Amino acid sequence: MGAARLFHAVVVVGAGVGTSCGARVDRASQESNGEVPPVVVATDGGALPRADAFWPSRCASESQFRCSSYVPFEGCLCDPSAPRTPEDCGGPAKFECRQLICEPGKECPVFPNVDCRCVPDAPSDPTGCARGPGQFECDAYAPVYKTCRCNPDRPGNPTDCTPSDVFHCLTYAPTYYACECAKNLMSEADCTAQGCPYKCVSESPRYGCECQCVVVIK
Repeated sequence: MGAARLFHAVVVVGAGVGTSCGARVDRASQESNGEVPPVVVATDGGALPRADAFWPSRCASESQFRCSSYVPFEGCLCDPSAPRTPEDCGGPAKFECRQLICEPGKECPVFPNVDCRCVPDAPSDPTGCARGPGQFECDAYAPVYKTCRCNPDRPGNPTDCTPSDVFHCLTYAPTYYACECAKNLMSEADCTAQGCPYKCVSESPRYGCECQCVVVIK
């Protein structure tokens, strides 16, 4: 590397994003190929890696990988105090990861996979929400509850909706969870006035109701 080229690289490290000798400098993304993700790419050629920018596979578990910046990678480290598996937290429901990193050459994960932590007060199932199971929600529900919480913006029980007919949930058995007070649902009076059946998941207490009109498509 020539003296001018070396000077350009040093300036980039100090300034982050900038220009030197008239060259335009662009940040690189975490999608870059190679063992070490580049941090800065310059239009005059080449990429400058950093010692604190590496892929999660260098850690004992990718869940222990975290960075101060992810686009581009900066301040990355392997945190031995972070959980290695959901079991370290008492199960997937209490295991939370904050960032999703798709490492080159590996299958991309569906959910966040790095910068993970245990959330001890997270509910393990719908019964763990004190204001009602309707507030229970997770990032995934099958085959197991994954990264769960009690969402105060959701109704906990049918009585939190007026009328309770509009209390609708992701599922109702063996208990309801991930519920909402559905909007713009046809009332029972309007439904029956059109000669349509009005049915509810439960009548006592009443919830999960809807007008089941059959629309004939011609």
